Amino acid sequence: LIDSADNVDFAQTEHGGYWRVMYLFQKHNSNNSHTNTISKQSYYYSLCGYITLFHFHALFRKPKPGIIVRICQALLLPPYQRMGHGKQMFHELHKIAKKQSVTTTTNQNTTTAEIVEINVEDPAPAFTALRNRVD
Repeated sequence: LIDSADNVDFAQTEHGGYWRVMYLFQKHNSNNSHTNTISKQSYYYSLCGYITLFHFHALFRKPKPGIIVRICQALLLPPYQRMGHGKQMFHELHKIAKKQSVTTTTNQNTTTAEIVEINVEDPAPAFTALRNRVD
């Protein structure tokens, strides 16, 4: 049951922010008997979970302005829960934020800013516990 939900337009950047989604997939070897060559190995992927991220500019943030990334939704499908995948996704998000500066173009103006904060919108108790363990 979902209490409330809003549509997310990933292409919209009018309101000073933009959306990104980070997916986690599991890679499986395909045991396809139709492949005749050993060197040709095929794979398929299963979705394990995802995190939706809203990026917005914080021009007056102290001590320095930059981009704030807000985790809006996080979902790990039941077969992949309690296996460390949430922690792995959180670590990857932090690694991306540390090495990435964000370049945005609006009305023919290009600006570059670094990610200065990652926060969570209305976290569930289990997500708060995960964040406390990772931080």
